[in-house]
Amino acid sequence: MACRNKQSALVALHKIEKELNTKNLLCMELDLASLNSIKTFATNFKSKFNKIDILVNNAGVSFDDASKKVTEDGFEIHFGVNHLGHFLLTNLLFDRFQAGSQKPKEAKNLYANSKLANMYFCKELAKKTCDKGVRVYSVCPGWVLTNLFRHHAGRMLKYFIFIIPAAFLFMRSAKQGAQTAIFCATDPSVESESGYFYRDCKKFTSKVQMCDAVSQKLWSTSVKMIESKGITLKPH
Repeated sequence: MACRNKQSALVALHKIEKELNTKNLLCMELDLASLNSIKTFATNFKSKFNKIDILVNNAGVSFDDASKKVTEDGFEIHFGVNHLGHFLLTNLLFDRFQAGSQKPKEAKNLYANSKLANMYFCKELAKKTCDKGVRVYSVCPGWVLTNLFRHHAGRMLKYFIFIIPAAFLFMRSAKQGAQTAIFCATDPSVESESGYFYRDCKKFTSKVQMCDAVSQKLWSTSVKMIESKGITLKPH
């Protein structure tokens, strides 16, 4: 378990250990808003483990667009954490997958854009790993009742509480939201598939027309952004 708040993570870890009657879980600190933290985590992980069977990139943040929040390295917070953090982490751990295989201008909808970047990342990574025995999936958990939107302004919270209270009746629990990720990670029926999107434990066709040129440009731009901070990535 890679977690930003290790104290909170340990609470969850002990709960899982109790439910599963196991002591094989490990919690390691990782802050996706910091490239140095990601690099340190990858180094520590590699010193302990020789292979990765499954990696679930599930971390995410959401702030009001007007907050102008940035990461430790100066990247816009949604793009920096939700996409760039996962992009760097995946690249730094890439050799372990193979071993285990058998903005100056005003921006809007920053969280949604970071999620779209996740989809493009999935498509491009799938192309780069198609002959390496690695499978890549992009997963939508649905509208899950978590503290993801805790950083939003009070007016946003009032909107959810007073305007659409009935919507909370349709929100999913964290356990329910995790089912599609678990499905993609464990179900034999998707072992031969890679680069697709999944929702409600089945393949999902997005309304967005995905463009190969965009996924390629996002990949090359992400590499340039990370390497501008002094971190070199190996080409795949």
